[in-house]
Amino acid sequence: MELFDFIVEQITELTDVNSEEITRETPLTELDLVSLDYVSIEVALKKKYGVPINIENLGQKNINTLGDFVDYVSQAIKS
Repeated sequence: MELFDFIVEQITELTDVNSEEITRETPLTELDLVSLDYVSIEVALKKKYGVPINIENLGQKNINTLGDFVDYVSQAIKS
């Protein structure tokens, strides 16, 4: 499963957002995620990819869209 698809799956399990409405350009603010949702996604990413993701860095890294977030996670996996 591709990273983007995995993250979208996590989001749809946590929210009422339809997966077909989610694109790389979707602003994170439109996904109706609360802080606990981000923690759940963080834990799922660590379990699947073995990489700790610091969700608190999102604001500092200028991550505004889902695509930005996927790229951030992808870089963390490669590091």
